[in-house]
Amino acid sequence: MGETQTAQAGVVPLPLQGTRETGSLLSRWFQQMDPDRCFTILDLAGAQSATMQLLSGYRCKVYCADLLDVLCVPERMTLPEAAKVFDERLAFIGSGVIDYCLLWDYPNYLPPALLTVFARRLQGYLHVESRMHLFAAMHGRSQLVPWRYAIESADTLVRKAVRRPVPDFPHTQMEVVDAMEYVRLDRGALRDGRVEVLLECV
Repeated sequence: MGETQTAQAGVVPLPLQGTRETGSLLSRWFQQMDPDRCFTILDLAGAQSATMQLLSGYRCKVYCADLLDVLCVPERMTLPEAAKVFDERLAFIGSGVIDYCLLWDYPNYLPPALLTVFARRLQGYLHVESRMHLFAAMHGRSQLVPWRYAIESADTLVRKAVRRPVPDFPHTQMEVVDAMEYVRLDRGALRDGRVEVLLECV
């Protein structure tokens, strides 16, 4: 359902093909990261080689979930059944506590009720000052393209086309904040119909 990796020096990245996006808000995270302090990251995009190579310069543990690679949208269930699915998908984290969470575009696959359920199940692995990164919709009419994301450098993301359904529920940044009642909006930036968003738990 997921895997845990310790980023290590010497990881050889695969050649990157895709569109680079510079000036990512993630650079704010990396400016704050202490390379001498161990921290944890939950990445819903799985173990992308470029991301792991970059993180090899830090003392960190990376939890790689498969909510995007094997798209997890438990729609035809009651909300308690959906909560159980999310619990099962996140259980590999164990007693770990997440400092940074890369949600990417996953919230946009979840209808509002499911997004609230997911937010509540995820909350158990977060702490005050945990930070999250995601792409939201500029507005409810936005059509978001499915991408697989990786982090090439502190200020550069790489996105590649992926065979995955188009997100059916493009949420604005405030809709995500409302579903995740325990966060505040740190900053958002506009990108071709998407809004890059940083959230902080409070």
